Order: sequence, then structure tokens, then C-alpha cells
Amino acid sequence: MPSLVRTTPAARARAAALSYCGILIRERDLAALGLPRQQGTCLFDLYRGVVLGLGDRSYRVSKGGLDVDALLACDHLVEASNAGLGHALCIAVRSGSIEVHDPLHPELQPWSREELAKQYHAPAIVIRSAAVTPSPR
Repeated sequence: MPSLVRTTPAARARAAALSYCGILIRERDLAALGLPRQQGTCLFDLYRGVVLGLGDRSYRVSKGGLDVDALLACDHLVEASNAGLGHALCIAVRSGSIEVHDPLHPELQPWSREELAKQYHAPAIVIRSAAVTPSPR
């Protein structure tokens, strides 16, 4: 009998984040990578799920304590808690524009800086493009 893996808001947020990296993966597969638990998914397990989901693609993943100003200073993808309300969000910052994928809402949500400051709390899983250093030659 196959094991049943229940999808979670964390897996849905992770699927949204990975889609920005060109990776389309089923939430059920991501839930298994993130080691869901009865009491929720811890930050380390979210990190594990993102790293395994990205595979060998050129992204850097870290557990970061970015504040709102640091988050808005560069393009970032973040999987974060929703201000301690018990589920994860995918926050995409591109050129200062903030898009939020909340698994509890069907539509993509544009957020203002004020809304981000109210809803986002570090630490979070931060996904960045890996910078390629040009050869000095």
C-alpha cells in the first residue's frame, strides 16, 4: 500500500517559490521532501525541501534573518511564516515589487512595503540566483 503524504501550506509555498526558478514539481512530492510532521514543518525541514527541490541548479539557499529593508534591496525569493499564523508563504521580490503566494488565497497578492513589514517575520528560507564571477582573463 503506498504511503499517503498530505500536502501542506509549506509544500504549496515551496512549489510557488520553485516555480520562479523554472521548476514545476507536485506539492505532494515537495511535502515528502520537507518531512511534514503532525505539528507542522520546522524551518530546517523547509530548508531541506528547498535544497532537494532545486537539485543542482545554480541557486543559493540560506536560512536568513533578512529584515524588510534587506529583503527589498535585491531580488529575492523567500519561503516564510505568515507572522506566526501557522502557515508558510512564498514572497517574491523583483525590482522592488512584492508578490505573495499565500496557500490560503487562490490569487497572487501584490503587497506594499507596509503590508510586508506587518506580515513578514524572519527567519525565512531565502533563495537567490548564484552569482557567476567572470573570469579575469
